[in-house]
Amino acid sequence: MMTNKFIGRKIIVIIFSLLVISSVIIINFTTKKEMPGPYQNPSDWSLILVDDFSGTTLNLSHWSYNYPSDWPHDGHTHNHQAYMSESNVIIENGLLRLIGENQRHPEAPDPEWGWGQLLTYNYTAGCINTRGKFNFTGGYIESRMKMPESRGFWPAFWMLRDAEVGLPEIDILEVLTHQPRNLYTTVHYGHSWSEYWSYGWLTTNLPDLSIDFHTYGVEVLDTSLTWYLDGVKIGRVFRNEYWLERCTDLFIIINLAIGGWELDPDESTIWPAYFECDWVKVWQRK
Repeated sequence: MMTNKFIGRKIIVIIFSLLVISSVIIINFTTKKEMPGPYQNPSDWSLILVDDFSGTTLNLSHWSYNYPSDWPHDGHTHNHQAYMSESNVIIENGLLRLIGENQRHPEAPDPEWGWGQLLTYNYTAGCINTRGKFNFTGGYIESRMKMPESRGFWPAFWMLRDAEVGLPEIDILEVLTHQPRNLYTTVHYGHSWSEYWSYGWLTTNLPDLSIDFHTYGVEVLDTSLTWYLDGVKIGRVFRNEYWLERCTDLFIIINLAIGGWELDPDESTIWPAYFECDWVKVWQRK
């Protein structure tokens, strides 16, 4: 999820700056070298956050509803077509479920122009973030998640630096659900959203990510940024140390966007939609 910039710009960035891997085979006998640090050498890492979404309410010591409150419309909107509502964040059966609905929320703002498109807010969905409650610098973050099915949704699991500009932005996962076998993993960096760079990878020919749960992670070290799918390294390693030094005071966002970078819903879209999360874990080196 990109902040404060045009959707069209992001499409151009993705087309021209991402390398594409045509196929991925997940191998059960992965070597240790390909695994995240906490799985290679558990004694060298400490688990500093684990939320398995037990009970029936969101843990408000770690999370807040919606986007940060200083974002548009008190954090209820962003660069897509949905209005974010607390009622669309459900904790049940040991899962976080963000629900996308084909209905306009009664408190949704009037349509407006933003991020290069007309934002109608004709849909309702859910989002949570850890800003100001759980910020961290460096480590490995991972979540077990299942994507919504059918066209129209843009689920994302990402992090921002808690600063005025917000860069770097680390996208642990983005999926455009009309292409459920594709996974976008990206870092955006720069001194402003008017002049920034993107480094990432589009992984294709995966299993349909809406059928089952998978783990998605990123390891943020002083010398590298590495993404993982089901415990296996994917894509490219980011090694720009100048910007890695600035991957500090990060906070987490989990959201279900509708439309935006993804195609708008149509008659084939399945409602309601569910972006499900089994757990979130964060480790840091001792």
